[in-house]
Amino acid sequence: MVSIIILSYNRSDLLKECLRSIYKVINKSVEVIVVDNNSSDDSVQMVKEKFKQVQLVENTTNAGFAGGCNLGAKHAKGKYLLFVNSDTEFTTNPIPPLVQTFEDHEDAGIVGGLLEDFNGSLQRSFGSFYTLKNVVYLLFAGESGELKRFKSDSVQITDWVSGGFMMAKKEKFDSVSGFNESYFMYIEDMDLCYRIRKKGFSVYVNPHSRIKHLGQGSSNKTFAIVQIYKGLQIFYKQQRSRLAYYVLKLLLFIKAFVSLVVGLVTLNKYLIRTYSGALKTL
Repeated sequence: MVSIIILSYNRSDLLKECLRSIYKVINKSVEVIVVDNNSSDDSVQMVKEKFKQVQLVENTTNAGFAGGCNLGAKHAKGKYLLFVNSDTEFTTNPIPPLVQTFEDHEDAGIVGGLLEDFNGSLQRSFGSFYTLKNVVYLLFAGESGELKRFKSDSVQITDWVSGGFMMAKKEKFDSVSGFNESYFMYIEDMDLCYRIRKKGFSVYVNPHSRIKHLGQGSSNKTFAIVQIYKGLQIFYKQQRSRLAYYVLKLLLFIKAFVSLVVGLVTLNKYLIRTYSGALKTL
């Protein structure tokens, strides 16, 4: 059995559409678990009234992505755990290709599919670990072009896949104690894949499994950038050398400082707000 785990926070509208889409395309019995991260809107009531078949877990605090997903995993009974964001929709059943990848590859610990915009364009949902070279690309030149190089017709090994659409074998997920709760949101998926790979398992991406994704359904761009700053620092402090950690902090500082100066000169409130917040993490 597959347990679908959906973390929700203050977006009842998105959660409702996500659940509707799941039950519309999946005929076989699946366990659907919604973890509500202490929402202040009507999310909990909506699930109780409209989706009585869903197992609802009500968190008493906002534990972030890692903490909320781990709580859902503790309640799961499935052999496989499928983590999906509440701002996603299923247009076809994405589960069989993911499960098939596990059956075809005994070394598989985690398998991801592809996330698409609602216009069909691919989003970044997998990739290489953020080496210092890749961080430079991320901060100063955008993404490294891995989506353009991706062979969309083949299953392949990758370093990490997005926690917004990730299937894990429960026994292997539990063997590394799940997501690292040092992270609140962002980079925790990369950290999980890194630790899974250190255990000797592999991470795969299967292009035949796809779902639609709105993106930043429960956050905004400023929040996302600040959390990515925090997440990168946690990852490097825990998984990389001390020298690499301090080089990372220097790169992050340069990006934030320059962006803040540009914001002050141009009176760009977004840049000022975002990168003053980013600087506070360093």
